[in-house]
Amino acid sequence: MPRPDYAWSKARTRRIEKVDGVTILRPTERCVLVNFHLPVCALGKEEPRGDMFKDMN
Repeated sequence: MPRPDYAWSKARTRRIEKVDGVTILRPTERCVLVNFHLPVCALGKEEPRGDMFKDMN
């Protein structure tokens, strides 16, 4: 699957959102707080994007 031209961070653009009556708070890209008290986080190291400067000369 190709990556988008610019990958927006959900932690920055959608910090708090409501989905099916559940409130989701995103303190980081890999962690969320469900209803402000149940933490859910992905383990492991996030891979850096290597295509960030691909069009720079």
